[in-house]
Amino acid sequence: MLTESYEQKVAKGTEVDVGALTQLNNTLKGLYKDLGIQPTARPIESLHEYMARVEADEAQAHSTVPSEPAADPDPSTTATEATP
Repeated sequence: MLTESYEQKVAKGTEVDVGALTQLNNTLKGLYKDLGIQPTARPIESLHEYMARVEADEAQAHSTVPSEPAADPDPSTTATEATP
């Protein structure tokens, strides 16, 4: 869609025709209204909550206990007891 390409340009910092972008957004909003599609707000976490979650995830990732080394699948390399 043309609106998406304008939004991508804005996100990349490229200059866009603000008037054209506004007109496209208003047209899209009008089409949604004609179709009976209502915008719905989604619950989102605050920046503070997000940063706390990321820090907790990183702390947990760094504090995990390393697993035991895997057993050597090659029996010729394992130590055996000497038989008298």
